[in-house]
Order: sequence, then C-alpha cells, then structure tokens
Amino acid sequence: MVAPQADDYFARAQAMLAKGPIPDAPDSGILLSLGFALAETAVDVAIVGTRSPRNMAQNIAWVENALPIRSATVQALQERFAEVEENWVQLM
Repeated sequence: MVAPQADDYFARAQAMLAKGPIPDAPDSGILLSLGFALAETAVDVAIVGTRSPRNMAQNIAWVENALPIRSATVQALQERFAEVEENWVQLM
C-alpha cells in the first residue's frame, strides 16, 4: 500500500522538475538527493535504503568521493522548495 502522502510528494517533485534543469546537478538523482540532505548543517546522518549490496557500495563511494555537491546546486534546490512549498504536507 502506498502512503497517502506519496501523491503529494510526487506532485511536488513534478512542480520542481517543471522549473527546468538544476545548475551543476550530478547526473544521478540519488547522488543529488544524498548530497542535498547532507548539505544541511543540522543533518549528521542520512539513513539510505537500498536494494542490493552493489547499490550500497555505490552510495558509500559517492559519500567518500563525490560529496559535497556544489553549493549553487543546493541553493537552487532550496529556492525551488521555497517556491513550491506552500501548504505541502511533510512526513515528520
């Protein structure tokens, strides 16, 4: 069963994508998401689910070698969240 908020998250993702490419974003959406989460100074740990040991190894390699993502990318994402954020439900 899909959580009722899934539709809200998908709609927000579509609204953010409609704004066009993100400056200097990595090719991988997973790397972009991980880099964005870990760019927040209040975040010390990110728990990332994966389907296989190979994916886990890739995630570890990204943390060790590809992070942090560029600050312009983080700023662009923050601006997009602010633009489409009005009344979005969060799972907190």
